[in-house]
Amino acid sequence: MSSRPSLDLTLRVSASAADARRGIVRAHPEVILALGMREWDALEIVGARTTAAVVAAARSDAPSGVLVVDEVVAANCGLGEDARVAVRAAAVTGAQSIEVQGLPAAGHGVAERVLRSALLGKVVRVGDSVTLLPRDLGPDFPTGDASRTLRNTLGAAWSTELLTVTATAPDGIVSVQPTTAVTVSGARGGAGARPGTGT
Repeated sequence: MSSRPSLDLTLRVSASAADARRGIVRAHPEVILALGMREWDALEIVGARTTAAVVAAARSDAPSGVLVVDEVVAANCGLGEDARVAVRAAAVTGAQSIEVQGLPAAGHGVAERVLRSALLGKVVRVGDSVTLLPRDLGPDFPTGDASRTLRNTLGAAWSTELLTVTATAPDGIVSVQPTTAVTVSGARGGAGARPGTGT
């Protein structure tokens, strides 16, 4: 049985524009502390299904019993507004590889490094939905080129595309790393393929 502390929180589906669709949730600073975590650690969220996200601190005057999520994380939990979830620090490992499906056929010429940049720093498990909106990881991991390439390739809808994680190595909750191999399968309008090597 896990010794990681767990808390029950209420989902609030109202993420800010800076967090939405980027795999980030927000909890009260005291909740993060009580879970033995630090800001930007991986949080396991147990609802109708188990998922994970990166947790950031909400404002100190925010309700302590609330977990602020976006619609993607809520769907990954299989729950909606005001549902109760159990949360705890995730047992997360760096992904050696990740396979996603659902990329439009037009995106199959996109370089693997571009897709990896869009997914970098996100924590996922098999069955989760994930978007191509990148996290802001600071100047060491610029994402402007990746966002521009995806916009030019997929059009205005690039930021709303939902991919499904179909496989990871290792199993369980993983974090996408700079060295993670990214494979695309089952694209809409085309056969599965390895991402291209160009931009």
